Amino acid sequence: MGIAGLLTWQLSGSEAPKLDGTVCLVSLATGLLASWVGAQALRKPTEEYPYGRFANESIYIMFRALMLLGIVVLALVGSVGTMIAYFVTREGVMVGFKILIVYSVLMVIPCIGMSQIHKKNNRKIGNKSEVLKVEDTAAVLSAILSGAIGVAFAIFGLIPDGTWITSDTFNIKFIADSIVVLILCILTLSTPWIMFKTEIQRIVGKNVAVDVRLAYAGNKPVAELDTLRTELQEGLKELFESVHSYLIFSGLRVHEAGQPADPDAPAPST
Repeated sequence: MGIAGLLTWQLSGSEAPKLDGTVCLVSLATGLLASWVGAQALRKPTEEYPYGRFANESIYIMFRALMLLGIVVLALVGSVGTMIAYFVTREGVMVGFKILIVYSVLMVIPCIGMSQIHKKNNRKIGNKSEVLKVEDTAAVLSAILSGAIGVAFAIFGLIPDGTWITSDTFNIKFIADSIVVLILCILTLSTPWIMFKTEIQRIVGKNVAVDVRLAYAGNKPVAELDTLRTELQEGLKELFESVHSYLIFSGLRVHEAGQPADPDAPAPST
């Protein structure tokens, strides 16, 4: 999809599919990184990382959000500069409206499909993966970008020539691309910013991070542990408005974070 966006940019002369394609390529690159981040988050806690490596997810989300912010801001500045240049020189580029509409329709469908796949995979693990939530948001963002491009250019393409906005002295079709890009940037700028802000707040401790350690003697069925985990997490959500919980099941005596347990201490009773 990213390559299709860049090809459409070359064929139509429009910056809008370039923005869309760049976002898709960033999603691909960060998606590969997300696989590694997800695997790291599932690793068992160690003495060096007593709370596990869940913080990697926050770092990944911040990194991804900053990349998207940079792309959107650059596109926004470029579109404003193009419009200013047109009003000064009255020179612009007429983009290929038909190509852009076809591109829009072809791109929306796979984006929606990707979003549904991420939602389905996250539901399988109880909607606990922040990485999958980010990828889902990115897929929805790509669908919005692609759909908005088609709708906007269809409207501009239907405007007849010779009107007061398509005259020889001023033709809005010459800045239609810049207007579309500007609107897209304004609409999507808040998404990566909120992602970045949320993870910053989580890292500095604004969001509550709950660490629950359960010590038990003997073996318990996985089904019982899953049920207990679900009940605890639902209870925490009722108590806290925003909570990020880590539940660690251990056969060792419950001890302070970062301090090794006494191997000679008796196992706790059930």
